[in-house]
Amino acid sequence: MTSDILITTITTSSSTQKRIIFGIVDKIMSIVYSRFYLKNIKEMIDILLKNCYPLNFIFKIINKRLQFYIYHKKTTKVEMT
Repeated sequence: MTSDILITTITTSSSTQKRIIFGIVDKIMSIVYSRFYLKNIKEMIDILLKNCYPLNFIFKIINKRLQFYIYHKKTTKVEMT
């Protein structure tokens, strides 16, 4: 990820900010090598903070999206067996 990936203003609505965070998390999770997940999530948080996103909002949305991936992975494995 690069720091020029995200340019927002403080007037961006929270629903738009949520969609932006979901999109970035989706891009990170699509990376083949899981060893890069943590590094990219840390970098994403730094970028979001520099763009005036509230820290608690960032963690709330990231947590919600990661829970989706965890649940989706579990249900996918169950359906395949």
